[in-house]
Amino acid sequence: MYVPRTPYKTDLHALIRENYRQVFFDKENLGIHLPFHLEREFKKYLTCGIPAYGIARFHCLCCQKDKIVAFSCKGRTLCPSCTGRRTADTAKHLLEEVIPAVPIRQWVLSMPYTYRFLLATRAEFLRKSKALFHRTINGHYQKKAKAFNLLNPKVGAITVVQRFGGALNLNVHFHTKEENIINEDLSLAQLQAQSVQNRDEKFQLPIPLGKFCDPPFREFKGWRCCYNDGFSLHANVKILGNQREGLERLCRYILRGPIAKDRISYNDSGIVRLKLKTHIQMEHSLTIYHRSIY
Repeated sequence: MYVPRTPYKTDLHALIRENYRQVFFDKENLGIHLPFHLEREFKKYLTCGIPAYGIARFHCLCCQKDKIVAFSCKGRTLCPSCTGRRTADTAKHLLEEVIPAVPIRQWVLSMPYTYRFLLATRAEFLRKSKALFHRTINGHYQKKAKAFNLLNPKVGAITVVQRFGGALNLNVHFHTKEENIINEDLSLAQLQAQSVQNRDEKFQLPIPLGKFCDPPFREFKGWRCCYNDGFSLHANVKILGNQREGLERLCRYILRGPIAKDRISYNDSGIVRLKLKTHIQMEHSLTIYHRSIY
């Protein structure tokens, strides 16, 4: 049975509802003029799933009952509901219409900090980097195919460019199974540079208010993992042709949105807690974490 969601009662909604206008006001006072579409995303999210901003009435001819459904914002960034629905729809399309029943391997390439700002702000740099990544992988598979005497082998690939890291920082990296943004706004570029380096307005590292467990960094192990000069390549994940459920989970993973409402908590004292995928949990004040949304 359909149960309407209540986004107004979530911590993420309260966090944005109570603070986003002040954040934009503070940026304006500092002379930082943000693009209009950023504020539009916040406003759209605050209306998503709330009947007061628009509803649709569905009538069943069989049982003669009505169902009221609130309009959604159809956002691509802040709204976990809309990004989740887009994730499910796109994964279903890839599974049923695009990817045949053949073995699939996931290649994940993360870039050094030196290049992340250029990848986030220069579409030409991002496009050429992705093309080079594709050509390298395609060449690898073509050489293996020719060793089996296959004539004119072709390689198919689907790449998702993710622009966020596990801590909601700006981290452009490629998920490939074998964006095109031009930004000349210096104000937005400054925020992007801060997010890439996980810094505050003065480019200082955030001060943790509470921190539990700090395990040492552990590299992925395996024949298909490599770390060199800041580049990280991980290709251990393989899905066989008959493992369609595993392929669907993989598609959902690489298409996921940046924010999961279950990982964000916001208390009355203004402390925001973001639960990371690892065992580390860090608490920061809102003035530190709000910029990660950009």
